[in-house]
Amino acid sequence: MEGKIEKRAKEILKDFPQIEEQPASLSAKNHFGETVRQHLKYTASIMRHLCDSLNIHEEDRDMLIACAYLHDLGIYVITVKGEIENKEWTYYPKTGWSRRNAWMSAHAKLSAEILEEYDIPRKKEIQKIISTYLATRKQLLDFTGENKL
Repeated sequence: MEGKIEKRAKEILKDFPQIEEQPASLSAKNHFGETVRQHLKYTASIMRHLCDSLNIHEEDRDMLIACAYLHDLGIYVITVKGEIENKEWTYYPKTGWSRRNAWMSAHAKLSAEILEEYDIPRKKEIQKIISTYLATRKQLLDFTGENKL
């Protein structure tokens, strides 16, 4: 059952229509063949399973699922379809999208800042969670799966 916070998160995503066609990975190295919309649904599904496994219920579960949907808001404002003629932008010909890569490392904090413009229950908690960039790339994990940072 969809909670009110998850529902509000999905409403917020309507302000970012590019998620319907934007590739989840502009470089096509990760999330191959997946749109942002598909990535978000998959991420929310994983969060549901984690919450179920950890016995997290009701509004806490709802809030964490909303975080899964909102975690990449910052990426949507630093990417555009097509080529940008500017040295600060990188064009990815495989996908036809451009990104301002210098901002990529700050996209989690940018996501939290963007959320400031919206009314959503438990906003401060959501902002705190989504402002933390959790890298899962192989080079940042050791053989145990522990984060090296």
